[in-house]
Amino acid sequence: MRRKKIFNKFKSEHPQLFKLNPRVRVDEILESNRSGRNIKYDPPLLQITVQHPFIFDNRLIPDSFDGIEVINMMVGSFPKEFPSEKDPLPLDELYSPKNYETFVDNNLDLIRQTLNSFNMTDREALDALTGDFNKHKNRCKELRINRIRSLKQK
Repeated sequence: MRRKKIFNKFKSEHPQLFKLNPRVRVDEILESNRSGRNIKYDPPLLQITVQHPFIFDNRLIPDSFDGIEVINMMVGSFPKEFPSEKDPLPLDELYSPKNYETFVDNNLDLIRQTLNSFNMTDREALDALTGDFNKHKNRCKELRINRIRSLKQK
């Protein structure tokens, strides 16, 4: 019952998100094996998961809701402008800002139509796909710096 109440409150407070028809779940996490450590939660830890296709307005997904972590999860495959997910690439190359820019250049009309935002600029499309394109670029830069630093230490 608690999960249903949280779901309904989340839905009522984020109507624009639900207009894009994501799959949203509220889960109770009983245990976790993050970082190789088995952690049991009592009471269970709540988590909201928002699953959506690649073309989605990620700006609508909050990081948290009423103190509950919100997991933003893209389902499906990346478009052709991105390397294959099977390629053994570091994350900063797979999620490269250049890949997003190329995708937006090639598909702005599709993005506008899918997100029902016909006046969307290419910059707004980049923000929608990544949540915040400047933050995305900075995360990729940090990942790259840390990867290079790690390689130099070996």
